[in-house]
Amino acid sequence: MIPIQFVCEDPQIVKQFSPKPICEDYPKWLDKTNSNENEFSIKNCGPAMDWINSGYIIYNAWEYTLKEKIVNFRKGTEIESQNPRPEIRKINPSIYSGLCAPIPNGPHSYFRLETDFKVVTPPGYSCMVMQPFYDFNNKSYTLFPGIIDTDKHDWVISTMGVAHDKETVVWPGDRVLQIIPFKREEWKMEVRNEMYVSQLFHYIRGAYNLLFRANKVYK
Repeated sequence: MIPIQFVCEDPQIVKQFSPKPICEDYPKWLDKTNSNENEFSIKNCGPAMDWINSGYIIYNAWEYTLKEKIVNFRKGTEIESQNPRPEIRKINPSIYSGLCAPIPNGPHSYFRLETDFKVVTPPGYSCMVMQPFYDFNNKSYTLFPGIIDTDKHDWVISTMGVAHDKETVVWPGDRVLQIIPFKREEWKMEVRNEMYVSQLFHYIRGAYNLLFRANKVYK
């Protein structure tokens, strides 16, 4: 198996908020979903379940208060925390204008969130980093997805986000980031015009799960 390492300076954080394979911490709503009663249950959708099961989860370790603020006539977000990190690790309150990522008709209260874990992968491997998409309960802020070359990056994982309320809190233990490692490859696109027909989906229920779906393992 390919190794992936999560490195943290603080032993207490490692003990209390250690990352996990995401399959060990499903979204709470998934337990209430019955795949037998509803043919279109998400549990019967192989691609969706593969996404929910893919990679690892990083938890927030400190309480962050995000407050809307105006500095020099620019609206943005100030981050407050009782985080006892060394000065080099502390995030100064920052104001980001709407030009960071102009969301149509949306708020412009952007902020930067830094985790406590550095992720290390073997040469040639990067990580997709994103807020868990299927955590539907979180509506107060959105973290932006990205790709980090974790075989070279020598600092903790961080991300940009946008707050949806004038004041919100990122709590300790929140599932903040899903980490999915992948091998970097060079790709060349081709476009073809041809007929394709698959009768399997007409006769076999769950044909994709039974015939095409490959096993993915994260430990």
